[in-house]
Amino acid sequence: METPAQRAQRILKNDAFVKACDHANTALYCASSGLNSNPTIESLNSLINAAEQLSAVFSTHDKPVENMQLWIRMAHRMELEAARTDVSPEVHTAASNILSFTHQKANSACDALGIIAPFVKPLKNQHKPGMQRHYNFSAKHHPVREN
Repeated sequence: METPAQRAQRILKNDAFVKACDHANTALYCASSGLNSNPTIESLNSLINAAEQLSAVFSTHDKPVENMQLWIRMAHRMELEAARTDVSPEVHTAASNILSFTHQKANSACDALGIIAPFVKPLKNQHKPGMQRHYNFSAKHHPVREN
């Protein structure tokens, strides 16, 4: 049975998590909106920084499943950003580099849970000029629910 002191500690810990999670989610939402309206290298970096901030909150409060879901969502988002045609070549290159980073983060989050990752990094040698890039992961086949 839980003592009153243990209950108070549990409630305080949960309140701290909710507050930190709300703050990090707000930062992630703002960064995502900024990237939608103005796709630049800075907006890509702010999105990744906000995702890392939220990931740190999940790690601090022992939420590995949420951390895995975050990085899978971020990998999907970076796939969409890397496929955009209305951005400068520098932004496209940065999005491709960040895509590799998010794939690594998602793979390591899946490994931490003992889950076989639903995707791997894109195979760069499969790309030929004039052909569409093929990835081993498609969000259509592995949907991730967003809350």
